Amino acid sequence: MKLAPSMLMLIVSADSGRIKKISDVMSSEGYQVYFKTDFESALTFVSCQSVDIVVVDSELESAEEFCTKLKEINSRLPTINFSTETHPASSLEHLHGLTDDFFFFDYLEDELPKKAKLYIKRFHRSERFYQLAIMDFLTGSYTYRYMYKLIDDELGRSKRYGRRFSFIAIDLDNFDGLIKKYGRIVSDEFLRQVSKLMIGSLREIDSVARLNDHQFGLLLPETPTRGAEIVLSRLRKLLSDGVTVKKTEVYATFSAILIHSDMADFVDASHLFSKMEELMERVAENGGDSYIVYDPSENA
Repeated sequence: MKLAPSMLMLIVSADSGRIKKISDVMSSEGYQVYFKTDFESALTFVSCQSVDIVVVDSELESAEEFCTKLKEINSRLPTINFSTETHPASSLEHLHGLTDDFFFFDYLEDELPKKAKLYIKRFHRSERFYQLAIMDFLTGSYTYRYMYKLIDDELGRSKRYGRRFSFIAIDLDNFDGLIKKYGRIVSDEFLRQVSKLMIGSLREIDSVARLNDHQFGLLLPETPTRGAEIVLSRLRKLLSDGVTVKKTEVYATFSAILIHSDMADFVDASHLFSKMEELMERVAENGGDSYIVYDPSENA
């Protein structure tokens, strides 16, 4: 499954030689690779970045404690553990329970690149990887990278059959203020509820993806501008009426852009997303609770 942009991998090891060996392999597999040499900075990185997979050198001190804290930050974050040491079965079982993914032990140092490539390919064939690649763990909507694929597919259909489509990007207004007022737990649950409202308001052929922390994308095949504006109006009313989160009524507005297009307007999904970012900057100047309609055929 071809996805863009590339997935982000974090390698945690104090051994620069091991980092380079694994980094070279993972970069060749299409990953955007970062590394940290200690667990404290690694945990900070995971807390601030959308990391997709972590590779952990289990010979570092406190590796088990690190894996436990990783699960507290993101229980669904896949990890691959490695070590040159031989571990007893009981230790393997314990680590597997902490990481819930793959690990490899008892190898020669020169075998590390080969082992790393073997295990990442095995991971790519797993159901866990498929879920990670397409589903956002918090909201249950699609991921940013899977929306890339869906848009590229829709552009291909548009080229073959001459059918136009609409794409909507929704950015929740003042989400940082919402976090300060209600806390992260309520805010995360609010995002889940918003995602459910969006999915429930659309047709089966439509798609919803979480593009970043508080931004969503909606792909509406064969939908004219007026139909997409009706969707926006419906969602605006649902949020302004309030969303019940843990017995608390949370009210919100959003800024949005609506793109109505076909294959002739955009080369690929990356091209469309570049235009989306440009338009989102423009709509942000309006101060919130507004949207912009962009139809390339009318702006030519």
